[in-house]
Amino acid sequence: MEFDREGREGKTGQTGAGGLYQLTIDTLGQNKELVMKWKVRSVLIMAALVITGCTPTASSVQPPPGEEEAASAEESPTDWPTAIPSEATHTPDPTAAPDPTAAETLAPQPPYVKSNLDQTACYFGPGTEYSIEGALSAEAFVPVLGRDDTTQWVQIGHPTRERIYCWLPITELALQGDLEMAPYVEEPIPFVSIVDVDISPNNKDVECSSLPFTFEVEYSITVTGPTIVQYRRERSQAASSSGSVYFEKAGTKKFTASFAVGSEGTYYYRVVVTNPNSQIGEDTATLKCH
Repeated sequence: MEFDREGREGKTGQTGAGGLYQLTIDTLGQNKELVMKWKVRSVLIMAALVITGCTPTASSVQPPPGEEEAASAEESPTDWPTAIPSEATHTPDPTAAPDPTAAETLAPQPPYVKSNLDQTACYFGPGTEYSIEGALSAEAFVPVLGRDDTTQWVQIGHPTRERIYCWLPITELALQGDLEMAPYVEEPIPFVSIVDVDISPNNKDVECSSLPFTFEVEYSITVTGPTIVQYRRERSQAASSSGSVYFEKAGTKKFTASFAVGSEGTYYYRVVVTNPNSQIGEDTATLKCH
């Protein structure tokens, strides 16, 4: 019985010392396993942060409960993995204002012009052979209403007169927008703008014995561009006569005439244009005798 008891006691003693040793080994093994798990998880977390572009801090990553003590026992704060910076990428700001130049490339803008000089002459038609109707200054842009078939001249509204149009040479203009958006406009038809008649003298007092008396007449025709003018001359106590004249460009042509009268009275001289439009010029003179 004593042997058995000592043997059992000896076995118990061996079991106590061996068990404590074995427990220590097992505990260290479990701690190492936890440390390895923590390292793997840390690497995975840091990889995720690199992908999302975040920068980790020591306080942003916490070990799972129960593993903090084991992790701190095996590694120091200086052992944290360092995130590899990713290449900088541009992320559009949805609140940013749109770029107007980008919009222009997508949608052509209507054309506007202003003078490149102090002012640019505005012609009746697309060419210098037409009359000058006004001028465009360099102060502000105005909309283009049309263009000729060569796109060398553009049509605008008259700078100072309503419902009147004139043409500008593109070489003297600053342009904004797309000129191709302006429609093609045919050249205007030149017309007679002024017919002027002047009788000289307008009033005359002569001796009756000196009659007849001759009045001198000067008349002029003004056109806005190249055209052929047909007209008729009329005067008091005489039959009318017809005439025509060709204009190579805008301008005025002058003519002279005369007529004699043999008695007192008031006399007229009239020029009636019939083509390319209707226009009339007239003057009167009075003769007295004593």
